[in-house]
Amino acid sequence: CLPTRLSCLFRQTRWVGIEGKTTEPRYQTGLHWDESSQGNAGGLGIQREEGAVELVSGIAVLGWGSLVWDQKGLQLKSIWHTNGPCLPVEFARESGGQRATLVLLDGVSPSRTLWARSTLNEMSAAAEDLRVREGPTRRSWIYQTDASGTHDMNGKQVVTSSAPAVQSWLSAAGLDGAVWTGIPPQGFDLSNLETEVVAWLRELSDVSQHANAEKYVRMAPSTVDTPVRRAIRKELGWHPEPLDPKLLEDPAPGEPCAG
Repeated sequence: CLPTRLSCLFRQTRWVGIEGKTTEPRYQTGLHWDESSQGNAGGLGIQREEGAVELVSGIAVLGWGSLVWDQKGLQLKSIWHTNGPCLPVEFARESGGQRATLVLLDGVSPSRTLWARSTLNEMSAAAEDLRVREGPTRRSWIYQTDASGTHDMNGKQVVTSSAPAVQSWLSAAGLDGAVWTGIPPQGFDLSNLETEVVAWLRELSDVSQHANAEKYVRMAPSTVDTPVRRAIRKELGWHPEPLDPKLLEDPAPGEPCAG
């Protein structure tokens, strides 16, 4: 059995339908069923016997913030898996809509991220799909990782602590590549981040802006448990809201991240 392009199981795998009936796999994109991607493991309704080990191929889209619950047309052929790479993310960017959003921040403790499989088989196409969903944003802020390393959409090598973590995770997962967002921090003093973000959120006076900011923090996946999030929870009482289970392959997170 080849490590890529094939789904290899040491034990039997069967596909389970909506009411427990054995059927072909069906994938969910947002809240809509997509039955065009049959025959690929990792989608909704896979039921494996205990001890099964699976190797899959394809391009992963990594997510840790609103991408998970608000795809905005992002082309996915699987729902979100909770065993993505451990990456240093934090609420460290003042973004549009008056939100403190999650971005990569070297030096902070890593959190478990999520991933879903793109419907697109070319790395450049999957990266452009993610870029359009993100704004569109700068090509230099969309990263692509495969066996050759990590580069932005302009072909420049990305030097960040996250790149080796993504590449190592890809190898273990048996995936061909991953695309992810490298939008930088903005607007906050990184040396006093917890105090800054809490004070900024507390001072939001517009009702709609306050509600939008609170929703973003509450809806972030529970695996993203950062110092800033804990400070927000303590000072503002914004506890995590459970994500719609239809979005997740398995509500249980992957192994905790070291450090």
